[in-house]
Amino acid sequence: MDTDDMIWVELSLCAGVSLGGVYVPPADSLYCEASPFQTLNEKCSGERGVIALGDFNARVGTPVMNCSEGCVYRYEGVRDNVVNSHGRMLLNICVSSQMVVLNHLNHNESKFGGDLSYRRGLNWISEIDLCIAKTDCINRVKHLEVNQTIRGSDHAPLCVSLHVSPPVLMERARRLGESYHKPFQQIIHRTPRYDTVNLNDFRNALENLEPPSVDVPDQENVMNAISSGCEVLDRAARQCRKRGNQNENIWDVSQPRWKRILESNDLWMIRKAIDWSGKVDIHDSVRPGDEQFKIHFIQCRQKKTLPPTDMDATYDIVT
Repeated sequence: MDTDDMIWVELSLCAGVSLGGVYVPPADSLYCEASPFQTLNEKCSGERGVIALGDFNARVGTPVMNCSEGCVYRYEGVRDNVVNSHGRMLLNICVSSQMVVLNHLNHNESKFGGDLSYRRGLNWISEIDLCIAKTDCINRVKHLEVNQTIRGSDHAPLCVSLHVSPPVLMERARRLGESYHKPFQQIIHRTPRYDTVNLNDFRNALENLEPPSVDVPDQENVMNAISSGCEVLDRAARQCRKRGNQNENIWDVSQPRWKRILESNDLWMIRKAIDWSGKVDIHDSVRPGDEQFKIHFIQCRQKKTLPPTDMDATYDIVT
């Protein structure tokens, strides 16, 4: 058994527990080593708090295992009573490493499930997907079952639930609660548009202003320096806005209204000055009535599409 056939993780919510996913090739496989359980034995015998589960290709029948209280572990509902070579090796590891098979175990208040986990065609024939644990970890396992309802594989997944440490769970919940997005203070404030600022006045204003402090020994002072610099620029720009650009345009009363609007380059005012029929230089834009729009539509059609002989034709238009 190679280390590539095992994955071990440390669970932060289950302090002191190492959870391993294990695969052991079948005894008749070309990939099966002479001592397929050697690596697993070294891992389990040298540590506490070990729980391993996976495809062991081991059939253990109804195990006969002595518990630390001097009694025998009881197993109920075992449907696969065959013991193969891998099963015997796995049971020997459990005895030498103070571990126990959890499938079908009924011990004290712990009662775990189990079922045939390997099928050939449509028939479930053996239970080779197992979960083993150190004797001091039995109470850390909350639930175990073999789920035969999931299709797409010749193995039924082994589902294991663990008890978590309440203090650790509460600490993680507290951290999750503090991880929500907190809005940061806006550093760069909204400033006047560049084309509304008198450039010469702005330069003169900056020359007469005291520059902000650039003493930035830490990150917080960097943010303060940036904020102060932006406030200086913003204040100077507001003081140097072009006359008449703050809230209204500069009008040349000698020019026609429509020409003044075009020269303002104000798209909003240009759109507002064009009414629904395309006419410009109007003071109010009013939505047309049904009859008014009908007359306008007929006139547009006559001008663009109708021959001169049909100019007086009447059209029924529903609006």
